[in-house]
Amino acid sequence: MNRRAGSAGKFQPFRVGGKDLLTSVAAQPGARFPERFKKDLLKLIPDIDLSNAVLIDDVANFLIAGQEGNLLWLQQTFDDVPKFERLNQYEKLEYVPPTRRAWALERNKLSWALGVILEARNSSRRVKGSTFLEQLKSLTHDSKAVN
Repeated sequence: MNRRAGSAGKFQPFRVGGKDLLTSVAAQPGARFPERFKKDLLKLIPDIDLSNAVLIDDVANFLIAGQEGNLLWLQQTFDDVPKFERLNQYEKLEYVPPTRRAWALERNKLSWALGVILEARNSSRRVKGSTFLEQLKSLTHDSKAVN
């Protein structure tokens, strides 16, 4: 949760980062952008508590070493297409949802992410000795959830 959200404690995005907040890392010549640059939550919010921080991103492996557990990856995503019936009107989509259900799930990806974050927070409070990030990982990876 963003502590800057006030006493209501609402979830609130803090900021969208630009290239100035990225860290250049060693990579092979010709490497893709996310392999050459990494996001650093401490550059985004210097006083952030990493034990309760999550970066929601559509690019896997985009955080610097040591912060990988703070990533909630949205998995495969597609460009915004407001109506399922218009998918065929777009020529350069990298991913085309095969069904209306898949399209609807993609349109609601941020709702899914918020649900995962809320469940991880609630589970970490219920389960003694469990952390928020452990619960987040258990909800998004092929491992058994800690209950």
